[in-house]
Amino acid sequence: MLLGAYTLSTRRGAQAMTRTYAAAGATLLGGMGLLIHQHFDHPDFDMVNFQHRLFALSALCVAGGLLMERRDTITWKAKPFVVPLGILLLGLELALYVE
Repeated sequence: MLLGAYTLSTRRGAQAMTRTYAAAGATLLGGMGLLIHQHFDHPDFDMVNFQHRLFALSALCVAGGLLMERRDTITWKAKPFVVPLGILLLGLELALYVE
């Protein structure tokens, strides 16, 4: 929901880098939280924990993409597609999530 609000707020024009840092930081914290998250009823590296690692990797890619979008020094042509593809990938992972 935070990423949706951030995206809607960026469409209005120029915004402060603090919003970008806040959105990337929240995404980074969520990804890191999933990396250390464990289910105590099955602590082994099973499918649920593997899926959480995929979620975390997607979140870290979205956080990096948010920061990369705002940097004018990065001229990679695929730069505008990193965040939307990361969010689509995360949505697909959540649709296929089995616990």
